[in-house]
Amino acid sequence: MDNNGRKNIICIVIIIVLLLLCAGMFKFFDNQKFWLTDDFEKRIVEYNDNVAQEKAKNAESKARREAILEKTPGIACWGDGFTYGTYGGGINYPAVLEDLLEGEEYPYKVSNMGVFGENSLTVLGRMGAVPFVVAEDFTVNGTSEDLIDLKITSEGGQSVNPCMQEVNPGFNPCVVNGIKCTIYGETDSSDPTKPKAYYLNREDGKQNDIDISAGTVIETSGSKDYDNYINIIQIGDGGGYANDNELAEQLARFFERFGNDGKYVILGRIGGSEAQNSALDAQLTAQYGAHYVNIRKLLCSQNAEGAEYTDSDKAEMAQGIVPACLKTENYLNKYGYNAVGKIVFDRLKELGIVEK
Repeated sequence: MDNNGRKNIICIVIIIVLLLLCAGMFKFFDNQKFWLTDDFEKRIVEYNDNVAQEKAKNAESKARREAILEKTPGIACWGDGFTYGTYGGGINYPAVLEDLLEGEEYPYKVSNMGVFGENSLTVLGRMGAVPFVVAEDFTVNGTSEDLIDLKITSEGGQSVNPCMQEVNPGFNPCVVNGIKCTIYGETDSSDPTKPKAYYLNREDGKQNDIDISAGTVIETSGSKDYDNYINIIQIGDGGGYANDNELAEQLARFFERFGNDGKYVILGRIGGSEAQNSALDAQLTAQYGAHYVNIRKLLCSQNAEGAEYTDSDKAEMAQGIVPACLKTENYLNKYGYNAVGKIVFDRLKELGIVEK
């Protein structure tokens, strides 16, 4: 046998010896439970218990959140440009509200149901509180490729202006005389908030002619999709009513639609002064209690985060007028919307209609 062969045999013998030695040591330590001291075993038990408790806690939390959302799926904020967030630079009070809810681990998502330029009856129409109706007899004919002219008013014949903006939450898809459809609006060239014409696009897949009578209710998606939500409304600054009594009657229709379960909030007018609003504020406070939020008064009684108040702003606040530092043109700015979001958040907690 040459030297290389002897070396290979020696290496194999050494490897075998080492393997036998390792096996013997493992057997020894395993029998002795050398590394498993009582303290170590205790830590393993504690760790497993903690993992089990955390899993149980997470499962309980998930089940609770699901139970809350089963009862109250979310929050819907209805309104015009003050809800939409016009001139807010991307800030709007529903978004602020959702961030505050999430920060305190409430499970709700908030739907911004605000549309710039809508009057009060249009907002109420989208939610189905004061329904839209067909203003004149017309015939649904053709196919889903056709647009059919129709006219729309509020149920009492008053002017409304839905579908004037790209965003129209709570309107389409809608149902007219049992026909699922989408309705489009064409704006007036002189005013993008006023309708020039309306068109219906049928989505029932049929081609038969169906006569629709004046007065037929237009069933919007918002008239049935938000029944169990917490519903918040802000109207009154965009017209749609003749006087304060009529506005109060419109808010009563909102209450009839959403108020019976107590999961609602009414936000007061933002424009005007204390003198111009005091009678309406008193009436609505007496009628709805803490469910009515006098937003204008609250914006005038506390400083909004980030806003810089001048002497002129303070003079306006003394008259109950929302100060210029919280506004852009006739709407709020980001400081104003942020303040409204916080006010609404605090009121929801005060009323006890949010759970976690």
